[in-house]
Amino acid sequence: MQRWRDLTREANRLFENGRLNDARAQYLNALALARALFDQWHDPDEAVAALVTSHFNLAALYERLGQPALSADYLASVHDYLVLVAADQRSPPGLQYAALRHSSATYRHALAFLRRHRDQQQLHWLVSGHHAHRNALQSGGVSIH
Repeated sequence: MQRWRDLTREANRLFENGRLNDARAQYLNALALARALFDQWHDPDEAVAALVTSHFNLAALYERLGQPALSADYLASVHDYLVLVAADQRSPPGLQYAALRHSSATYRHALAFLRRHRDQQQLHWLVSGHHAHRNALQSGGVSIH
């Protein structure tokens, strides 16, 4: 987890200083680490938070670079992945519940993005499919409060 934090801090510093290509490289490294360690971290909530944060950082970077389609891809992919993990009975229960909790943040983030970029079709399925995702989660044995 510490290595992921260090990569993310460095990427944030680069982002703030306008060194966007360097920031992208570090954000991608952080994302790769978060993915590789996703089901191995001791704290499932930290694992999910790292994955979500990595996707959000890349989405913000691509939005700043004027590439909203790439931003939308990162937002959609992390939300979709969390929904799948939450509904997957093979996932450890702690990871399922962490994914479910964080999926509300990914959904809100995607909605806020859609308000700014209504033309991004990659995320329209998210809004129209939200009830389908809820039903999939419930039928997979995950309760939604």
